[in-house]
Amino acid sequence: MIDSVVLPRGSGITRILVASITGALPTSRLEEISYVLRSLTRAYGLRACEWAKEAILLIPSTAVTESESSRFLNALSKLASEADSSALFGPLEELSDVCRRNRAVQESVQGALKPHQLNFVRVS
Repeated sequence: MIDSVVLPRGSGITRILVASITGALPTSRLEEISYVLRSLTRAYGLRACEWAKEAILLIPSTAVTESESSRFLNALSKLASEADSSALFGPLEELSDVCRRNRAVQESVQGALKPHQLNFVRVS
């Protein structure tokens, strides 16, 4: 049942999580966001990594270098294959810091990650 809800929306959910990491939510919420991302990655493995990659590729290269985004994606991939959750928080925190370094960067990142539309439907 949960797959029927998450799979069609996984890309959007992950995009919102990445937006939350990069500035849509305060840094005091990073730990909670990391738990959700960890759970999603453990449950959906490489599919969740692809969703994250899609979201990361939306971030302007002027905001995040390829090296910074690769460290985050590699840690996520490692989590998907080895369930080593300790390796994720450092790269997640680094991505967050880089994307919040000033208002212009944060606005460009948030603008790129903002979903074009959110459709709310009742799930029974």
